[in-house]
Amino acid sequence: MKLRSYTGIALVTLSSLAFAAETSTSYDLDFSGSQCFGISPHRIQVNQIRLDTIISNPLLPRPQVVSLSFDLPFEFDFSTLHFIPVLDGMVVDDPTNNTSCPLDVTVRDAVTGLAVPNASVLLGSESQVANSEGVAHFSAVPPGVASVSTSSDGYTPGTDSLTVSCPDTKAMTVALNPSTMRPDQVRIVLTWGETPYDLDAHLTGPQPGTVASGFNEADRFHVYWDQRGDEAANLDVDDVDSYGPETVTISPAAGSGQLRAGLYRYSVYDYQSINPSSANIGTDTTVKLYVGNQPARTFRPSANVSVLGGSHGDLWTVFELIVADDGSVSVLPIDSYTPASGSPSAVLRSAVQSTLPKYGYGAAEMPQVFADMPQK
Repeated sequence: MKLRSYTGIALVTLSSLAFAAETSTSYDLDFSGSQCFGISPHRIQVNQIRLDTIISNPLLPRPQVVSLSFDLPFEFDFSTLHFIPVLDGMVVDDPTNNTSCPLDVTVRDAVTGLAVPNASVLLGSESQVANSEGVAHFSAVPPGVASVSTSSDGYTPGTDSLTVSCPDTKAMTVALNPSTMRPDQVRIVLTWGETPYDLDAHLTGPQPGTVASGFNEADRFHVYWDQRGDEAANLDVDDVDSYGPETVTISPAAGSGQLRAGLYRYSVYDYQSINPSSANIGTDTTVKLYVGNQPARTFRPSANVSVLGGSHGDLWTVFELIVADDGSVSVLPIDSYTPASGSPSAVLRSAVQSTLPKYGYGAAEMPQVFADMPQK
C-alpha cells in the first residue's frame, strides 16, 4: 500500500495527539517526506512525520514555527475502521542527538540457510550490496523502526522491519524465498535476533491413522527439529545459534495434486538449549508465510510477548491453516502465548472453535508435544 492510502486516516487520528491549544496556536502535519511500511498484520509504521507548531504573537512581526519530526506506529481498530496511533511506540527525532550504530544485514536462502551473495539491500534510503558471505554493512543506522528491503536474482523480493536500539543492535538476518516455489506449496520462514539463541519451529497437521504418542496428537503429524520430515511437510533448515532462518515447507503428498485437507497449526518454541539467557521470544522475531504465489504474510509477536519469562518452554502459537477438500487455503491468525510455567493446552483454545467443528479451530495441542521432547 502507498502512503497516500493512510494519509487521510492518519491526519485525522493524529489530531488526538495535540493538546487543547490557544487561539494563537495552530498545527500543520506534513507527510511529504514520510516513509510507511507494514510491520505486522494489523500495524503499520510511519516514519519522519513532521509536525509544525505555529505560534502567533501580536508582539512579534511574524509567527514562530517550531518543527518536530517523529516516527509512530499505527494499529488498525476493527471497531472504528481507523488506524489508531500507538503512543508507546512513538520515537521523537532529536536533531541534537547524533546517535547511530553500525549494522550488518545477512541475506540467506530460506530453504538452505546458505548465504546469498550480491543481494541488494535497502535500509531506509541507503542501499548496499551483500558481499560473498551475504553480508551488507551499514555504518550508521539511527535508532527506531527501520524498513529493510532485499532482492536477488532467483528469489522473491522481501521486505522486513527492524527495531534498532543503539548500541545493542548489531546484526539481523533476512531470509529470501526462492522463486522456484511451486504454487501448490506453503512455506513458513522464521527469523529472529541474537537472543534467544535457539527458537524452534513446530508444525502439526493432518495425518489420518497416526496413533497418539508423547510427540503427536491422534491422526496428526508433528514436524520439528527431531522429526524433520513427513510426506506432507518438511523442516528444511534448523538454526540453533541465533537469527535463523528456520523453515518449514508443506507440499502435496506423492501422487497428489493438492495439499492434504485439514487443520495445520504453526508455533514457535523457545528452546534455549545453548547458553540459556533471560531473553524472551522478542519483538523482532518474524514469521513469513508464503501460500503458493500469493504475496508473503508477515507475523510478529504483539505486546503480549512481554508476559513471557524468557525461559525454556515459552511458546508463541502464530497461526493455523485450514486446507479445504478442494485444496484452497485459509489463514487464521492466533497470536497466543504460553509462559514456561503454563500449559500449552490452555492457551490454544478459541472462542470460535464451535464455528468450525470439522477442523476444530483453536483446539488444544497435547501438552506432551512440548513437555516430552528429547534433549538436543
